[in-house]
Amino acid sequence: MWKKLIIGLAASGAVLLLNGCLSVPIVNLKTESCPCGARNQQERQVSAEVLALMRQEAELLESLAQVREGGYKAGNMPLNELQQSRLNAALARLAFWRAERGLPEKPGVAEAWIEFLNKQAVAEDLETKYQSGSVTQSELIPVQAAAKHAERKFREQPKAVRENVNFVKAADAWKVAPDMATLRAMFEAETAAGELPEAEK
Repeated sequence: MWKKLIIGLAASGAVLLLNGCLSVPIVNLKTESCPCGARNQQERQVSAEVLALMRQEAELLESLAQVREGGYKAGNMPLNELQQSRLNAALARLAFWRAERGLPEKPGVAEAWIEFLNKQAVAEDLETKYQSGSVTQSELIPVQAAAKHAERKFREQPKAVRENVNFVKAADAWKVAPDMATLRAMFEAETAAGELPEAEK
């Protein structure tokens, strides 16, 4: 009987002391998690020194993307290298904003979206080259697979966030104007949508 009582008390959150006396019940401190990464999690602490380094990294990658943009327009820079530079710059800037806001380091819907568009653009460019005979099928297939993988990762993001009206508007704007203003709008829309209760579903 005592064994059953002890098991029952333990399940209820009470603590049995070594001398057989029962202590007061304790609170269950289980932390709820949220798929969007914005709610119900302890705020991330990032030092000012690390934030400064993250900002500098983002700025350098943005400068590189601008240089390669010029090279692409001049005809001496392949599209895949330009796209990779754009992606690296955007990811670094998003990582900085997340750290600055105290959000979890894990990439979110914005990162998944821009990576999907990046891989898709490179795949479409290579498909055109394949049709003209300038690349082989063995070069094309891995790129197509990478695009499908990126699309799957985006579709796996919380539906309430990726289909949020404000996020969709900002994400569509990124297709037309992939600059810091539209990236920021997408980040803010994702963060706001992630605070909604339905984002946990």
